[in-house]
Amino acid sequence: MEMPDDSTAQTQSSDTAKPKVKLVDSVHRQIRIGKKATYPFMPDSCFNQLVLGNPDSFRVFRLENGADMIKIGNDRQAMAWYNSRKTEELQVAVTGNEKKGFYPYRFVLQRVYRNGATLFPEKHEFVDKANFISGHGIYLGMSVDYVENVYQSQTVTQWQKGDTLYLQYNPEKKDEQYFTHYNYQSYSAIYKFVNDDLCRVEYTVQPENFEPTPEKD
Repeated sequence: MEMPDDSTAQTQSSDTAKPKVKLVDSVHRQIRIGKKATYPFMPDSCFNQLVLGNPDSFRVFRLENGADMIKIGNDRQAMAWYNSRKTEELQVAVTGNEKKGFYPYRFVLQRVYRNGATLFPEKHEFVDKANFISGHGIYLGMSVDYVENVYQSQTVTQWQKGDTLYLQYNPEKKDEQYFTHYNYQSYSAIYKFVNDDLCRVEYTVQPENFEPTPEKD
């Protein structure tokens, strides 16, 4: 599958009819893709140079694309961006403040369907990109096989609810070396597919990892 870019990015009409599939629910089960997982794996942690847990990347991204920040509790705020075609939306939740910096702790990327609910009902900014693409080259519209190929020789959890298939990746102890800004056990990646079509991605770490250190009196 060819990766999209600004000129050839994949798009899918929100009006395109999807074939009906049998509704099946399943229990969560771990599956190992390929050979036994023995080597460290660097988890996906960014979309378009916006990096999970990196306040500098958020500062640059915000300066370049704007950010209508809405308070969601304590020192946590959230905001959302559309891609240039308004076919995708990326929601970002951050913790921190202007002085110490804002630390992104949750990314949610999903399709925008005509007349459908958005992730974030308040104002969206726009990013001058045709698609949001992850650090591992994952983008909306990929099939289950393509996403699984990214996690080759890793263990993921799979389950199905109705017509939706979920894949979830959580790091193992062997991957700890790649987590320098937060605990590896707090990281989770979830991929949601409908009719073998990736329609939602979630990257999350526990925001307590990024709570600013209280200033001393």
